Amino acid sequence: MELGMARISKTNQGILLGDQRTDQVLLLQDLNGDGDSQDVGEITVFFDETNASGLTDPTGNVFAVHQASDKSVYVGDGNTDAVYRLVDSDEDGDANDAGEAQIWFSGANAEGLTLPTPNGIAEGPDGAIFVVNAGTGSAPTDAIYRTEDLNGDGDAQDAGEARLWLDLSTVIPTSSAFDISFVGDVAFINDTAGGEPNVVLRIEDIDDSGDISPDEVQEFISDTNTFGVPIDFGNAVDQDGALLTLTGIASSGPAVIARLKDLDGSGTIDKADEAQEVWNSTTLPAALQTFVAFSLAADEDGRITLTSDSNVLTLADLNADGDYLDAGETMVAASESSGDPIDRPRAVEFYEGAPQPIASLVGTGNQFSVFLDTETNTLFSTGANFFGQLGNGVQGFNIEEPRAITLPEGFDETIISVSAGQIHATFLTESGDVYAWGFNNRGPLGLGDEEIRTVPEKIPGLDDVNVVAIENGNAVSYAISDIGTLYAWGFNSNGQLGVGDRDERLEPTIVEALADETVVAVSSGTSFTLALTADGQVFGFGRNSDGQLGSPDGLDADGSPLTRVESPVLVSGLPSDIVAITADTNTSYAVTSDGRVFGWGESRFAQLLQGEDQGDGTFDPDTADVLAPIELTALPPDVVDVKGGARWGAARSRHRRV
Repeated sequence: MELGMARISKTNQGILLGDQRTDQVLLLQDLNGDGDSQDVGEITVFFDETNASGLTDPTGNVFAVHQASDKSVYVGDGNTDAVYRLVDSDEDGDANDAGEAQIWFSGANAEGLTLPTPNGIAEGPDGAIFVVNAGTGSAPTDAIYRTEDLNGDGDAQDAGEARLWLDLSTVIPTSSAFDISFVGDVAFINDTAGGEPNVVLRIEDIDDSGDISPDEVQEFISDTNTFGVPIDFGNAVDQDGALLTLTGIASSGPAVIARLKDLDGSGTIDKADEAQEVWNSTTLPAALQTFVAFSLAADEDGRITLTSDSNVLTLADLNADGDYLDAGETMVAASESSGDPIDRPRAVEFYEGAPQPIASLVGTGNQFSVFLDTETNTLFSTGANFFGQLGNGVQGFNIEEPRAITLPEGFDETIISVSAGQIHATFLTESGDVYAWGFNNRGPLGLGDEEIRTVPEKIPGLDDVNVVAIENGNAVSYAISDIGTLYAWGFNSNGQLGVGDRDERLEPTIVEALADETVVAVSSGTSFTLALTADGQVFGFGRNSDGQLGSPDGLDADGSPLTRVESPVLVSGLPSDIVAITADTNTSYAVTSDGRVFGWGESRFAQLLQGEDQGDGTFDPDTADVLAPIELTALPPDVVDVKGGARWGAARSRHRRV
């Protein structure tokens, strides 16, 4: 329906590193895909004292770095005794621009909580930010604080926004706590405990009081364990929900990462099969085997990153045997010895920039088009106008040259994106408002009725929503908010709105089945829809006559394969790094971050490149539906014709549009 549909960018991703000597938070990226960040331009400054937000020396001694689910980054600094919240709003790869950084929590908070040493930071299951504080002689409180922004000003400094969640001294009088991680509702703290054995504490709010009492804390594992697992101050959670621990100082033996999983539900690690060594520093060259290890992080793809006194390492389980001990599974991402701009790496975290919709400047419907001139903030349209879809105040005749669309009286907003459905269109403004016009049978304009509009009219049902992306289809419309909520309205004969039934919606309606997901892109085909989430998953809903939803499990009432699905279903069989989608007629496409293309659904015109090269310059297409995603590979360069008809050109065109 639309040229240049809304897509997302994931270019700014990598590893965030707090360096104690350069006094910076650095962003390490593997831009050329060689497995390290040691090439020109691959290590950049993410945040430091040069920030334009006016924060003084905020990175002199970074103890902790954590990225929350909303993509904001929290940095705990031991010199300024503060936790900073960073948001790369303009997606330029740093948080040093004006307004991108502020103090989240410090000793100046309204509750009078002390914060001399912010050693650990983690987001809890309720979205609150938990901060681990190690006390000092003048401010002896060893504690975990629960912090949240209740008034929307971007910090947790105000009354009622921070509280003592756990007084660690009531559990370990000599407490010296470091990393904190959550597995569901359970928190894990690594505590070096002064002169006592190092320990990992398991913390669970069993009585749902909102605070932790000493009897809700138990020893998960300590240095005195009989399984050979050393405990120090680093921990993280892997993709399977197991706790990873890292030794800090490897003086009498190699540094070790152990995976801990409470298999019997006892709340402790009490059996040998619950503790597994998954890495040690003997996998490194001899010159790197003895080092001071500081921090580790894990991501959803099974990777681990850790820091030593002069190196940042990345681990990948290449042979899927559950450990990182095999050849080639440990790589040096950055090293002081190689001339990289790092000096003393400490806190480390995997980073992914917030997905950003890319605006569309052209929309194509059924025999009409709309165009946005960004320089003059003018919308133009041309083509058929039987139902006012050209937006110029009249209907009933065609216009064969571009003419400006009539905007509402007094309109002074900046238009950033436009989309066209079959016989209607919408546009999006910089302030997040959506305007619609054209044919309105079944309600695709979202205005609460089915009356035609010949000029754009603002959709009031989205007044309180900051919309960042729009998409139109055949009598349907969609919008995505800045927090990833998907809205749908209009025709719903096959469940293409994803709202759980087949009733039309005359006003924007939240797709509740995806409310717990962060939707970043949506694409409308013929009575079916694809939605892409921030974590690279694709969901489909609506018509499934040709397998365009990826063959979800289940049967229709008559026992036949599902011909429609009224609520979103996950499309299985795709890689985890999908960054773009297209729902095109009865065929679906998805593209990975490295440019691989996958397709499924109708292939009767060879649009999924299935068939046989005859070796004589012709290609015999396989017209069977493709019921699960397959990777599309290019045809040989000498193929000049396709058996099966002239639709091949259109099929190839659709392939390129993805």
